[in-house]
Amino acid sequence: MKFGSVHDDDRKKPIFYNAMGIVSYIPGKNLYYNACPVDKCAKKLTESGDGHWQCEKCGGTFDKPMAKYIGKAKLTDDSNSIYVTINTDKVGQKVIGKTAQETAEALDGPMSDSEDFTTHLRDRCMIDYYFTLMVKQEYYM
Repeated sequence: MKFGSVHDDDRKKPIFYNAMGIVSYIPGKNLYYNACPVDKCAKKLTESGDGHWQCEKCGGTFDKPMAKYIGKAKLTDDSNSIYVTINTDKVGQKVIGKTAQETAEALDGPMSDSEDFTTHLRDRCMIDYYFTLMVKQEYYM
């Protein structure tokens, strides 16, 4: 299926389809979030003033968060371009070429080099992939 053949209509359920395309752009910001390291939780952590991280869902306090992918990418085929959300570590690692933790350290760590990471992201573009995509209509109020 081509990207251009998926239309925004009133869907009640998500649809899944397979498509061949390239990653044409990966923004260098907001690629990951600081997640709770407890199994089956993965809720976003908030940093407390004393250098620890708090989870509102499970109530835990942690010295270090676990990075998880939640970034965007632009996919292109011969019919259209679409923006997608990379919301699993498996896909993020495949597309970006680094684990979420390595990405976090490259962007915000003590030895971070944003120019070097931007070059890395540029090198990860224009590579062919076979994608399985989920399309759904979301409403926010």
